[in-house]
Amino acid sequence: MKRGGKLSALLLLSFALCWPLAPVVVMAKVQVLPETTLVVEGTKVKGQSRLLGHPAVKGLLASFERA
Repeated sequence: MKRGGKLSALLLLSFALCWPLAPVVVMAKVQVLPETTLVVEGTKVKGQSRLLGHPAVKGLLASFERA
């Protein structure tokens, strides 16, 4: 088999092995852990509930959900 044929076979095998995982990847979610700390303009924001209410975090989470 030529080099191009081996590469094609490898790509096809990789695709076939990854295909069953596609639904899992699509359903992934981003979580904010309770011990997370965010520093915004020199001020620390601690606590999961306060972080989830912060505009920067809301924007990031919205971006990941759209992706």
